[in-house]
Amino acid sequence: MSLEDRLKFNKEVERDNDILSKRRRTFIRTQKKLPETADIADDASFLTFSEEDKASIILPDMWSRIQGLLHTTLLRELMDRHPNLGSQKRKLTDAHISDDSDSESETRPAKSRHHAVLTRRDDVERTYGAGQVQPIPDALLITDAYHSIPISWLTNKALSVLNSFMVGGVVPTKRYTNTNYTSSITMWDISAIMNSILKVLIKAGMTKALIDDFGEYQEAVTNHIRLARMRDKREGQVIADGQLGRHERWASDHHGFFSLQKQKSGSYLDWRGLEAELREERNKSCYKFDLEFYVTRNRETLLEAKLKQFVGLSSSSGESLQNNQHTANQSFRNFSSAPTRPAHDSQSSPCIICAIQGHSIQGHDHAIHPKCLSNRKPLWAKKKVGKVCSLYNNSRTKEVCINYNYISKKPCTTAPISEFTAAPSAAATTQLLVGSVISSERPDCTLWSSVHPPLQYTDFSSTVNLRFSDPSFNTDLQRLFHYNTSPYEANTFDSMLRDSDLLGDYPLLCDNLRNGFPLSDMPPLASTVIHSNLTSCDQYRTEVMAYLDEEITAGQMSGRYTLGLPPPVERYFNPPFVAEVPYPTLESSFEADVYQVKPQGYCIQLGTSIPNSRIANAPPGTQACTLNIAKYHRTCPVLPSHKCWLVMRDLDGMFIIDHVHLFGCTCASGNTGMIGNAAVDIWRVKKVAPILKYEDNLNTFRTLTPDGTSA
Repeated sequence: MSLEDRLKFNKEVERDNDILSKRRRTFIRTQKKLPETADIADDASFLTFSEEDKASIILPDMWSRIQGLLHTTLLRELMDRHPNLGSQKRKLTDAHISDDSDSESETRPAKSRHHAVLTRRDDVERTYGAGQVQPIPDALLITDAYHSIPISWLTNKALSVLNSFMVGGVVPTKRYTNTNYTSSITMWDISAIMNSILKVLIKAGMTKALIDDFGEYQEAVTNHIRLARMRDKREGQVIADGQLGRHERWASDHHGFFSLQKQKSGSYLDWRGLEAELREERNKSCYKFDLEFYVTRNRETLLEAKLKQFVGLSSSSGESLQNNQHTANQSFRNFSSAPTRPAHDSQSSPCIICAIQGHSIQGHDHAIHPKCLSNRKPLWAKKKVGKVCSLYNNSRTKEVCINYNYISKKPCTTAPISEFTAAPSAAATTQLLVGSVISSERPDCTLWSSVHPPLQYTDFSSTVNLRFSDPSFNTDLQRLFHYNTSPYEANTFDSMLRDSDLLGDYPLLCDNLRNGFPLSDMPPLASTVIHSNLTSCDQYRTEVMAYLDEEITAGQMSGRYTLGLPPPVERYFNPPFVAEVPYPTLESSFEADVYQVKPQGYCIQLGTSIPNSRIANAPPGTQACTLNIAKYHRTCPVLPSHKCWLVMRDLDGMFIIDHVHLFGCTCASGNTGMIGNAAVDIWRVKKVAPILKYEDNLNTFRTLTPDGTSA
């Protein structure tokens, strides 16, 4: 590998290690069996560089070209060795002078060999600390310990200003006397700096309480964790090797939570005020990091932001929001909520009732707007007082879930569509509007449709009681122990998550696809447990045995094995296993006519003519698709060490080993869990629309809009 390729490799390793380390520190410490100070080792190692490589890196031409490719450790090493690296002014040397050659000089005047051609250099703006790791001033550490500094002071450009102008009165300071000190101490005057009109402070962003750019926020996060580490040492904490002090641990957990929110770059302005508020609370009350509290507060904050985004702001409230930043500057403890984006323009996407652009579903008026489609077919739905109802439900009138049709998110509410303050209701029944028009660029949706807490996946790797295959096993048994029947391509997921900058949201997915998903925090097995089958298994013997045969044929189970005879099932697991009960899931028999079945007992309309009539009445150009959903929820491989919990005994006393997770297992949950969410997030980043996670009903279609585009 060339020098540049090795530098790029180390840069990628540093980025990936940082993402995984933050994620695991945030969530693994929540496990009761792990100490809170447990550190998580990085998964990859850096390539090393020889002294010759380092000498070539610091050459002026090479340094200016590859400085941005250096990972933090190497950059710090070179900066420590060469403090003025990259900052020397170019000297006027023979390299800048273009002399004539000896052969030509004889024909030119004698003065010509004394003339120099200077390289033109354009004027540039003065920058402070761009791309360089800045030291933390001692006065800043003391200021933060007593008053909690704004996050905007921790960017590299702000730290550069503090380091450059500490002496001379450019950055205001004040003296503070504490009984614990024999003399007064110096700290920054926060109020004076926030209200300063000095250009250098304004350009460094130090007169604002909040940071506008998510990239600069991440830069400030790194420096805040460094500051917390210094504070731990200054307080004299005894910190064991590989562990974190209390301030550094809190800062890592705090920023790890916010940095790993879904669609972090897009929603940063919505939660940056909450991040500052919780950091201020920590400084005042020393609260420990509480994941459940953070999730609740973040959900409330996003709900409020989406409410403002949807309903829009009046002119007076708009002026009030514009002054929020000024208010925060006067007293940065009173952080304002983020400025909201403008409400969605109803002109940009069509009404989902009549497919006509120019008005939203809320503005649809039966007295004014068309009563049928352009081809004289009936509309998709009708609008009643405060709600939208489907036309195709026989005698029953189902309310339409606008939420599900826009972004395929459950749950929704049954509140009138004009009441946009309704909170999400987990118990609300989701109804679907078939063929609703969805813009190719997903529109802003109603309040309850776009507010949902990000799923958090627990890392059970530290709780697994590892089991290994018996070395005496033959090739077939060795293969059986590690058998993975997943239909998903882990390497493709890994590549697309990296390209979409989503690896931090799903750090466990690719490893789980390759090695298997753990069941949960499973206890060690002291002995083999074999449960007796239920009497209902005998009642439905034919169906149960047929299902097991089908699973074995599909490769999702292996068997049948005996107990104590070759090949013995206990040898496969060695140590013990648990034999579960195969529960028959059959309902009492019923006639084929679906209308004889209680509708509340089934979530799909089995074999009715309703879906056909909906498709038949779809607008011209509508596209539909069908899915083969066989074994839909049986797609997540099980970690080999946990297969001992998924053994079944059939009605003939033979044992069967399951290789995939059970239906509805929360740690995997098929396409509706971690795998499906990752796929949906990747599609959204790539602007694929419409997106719908299939679950029981597929009720999204692509159709032609009046302007000729497909939606």
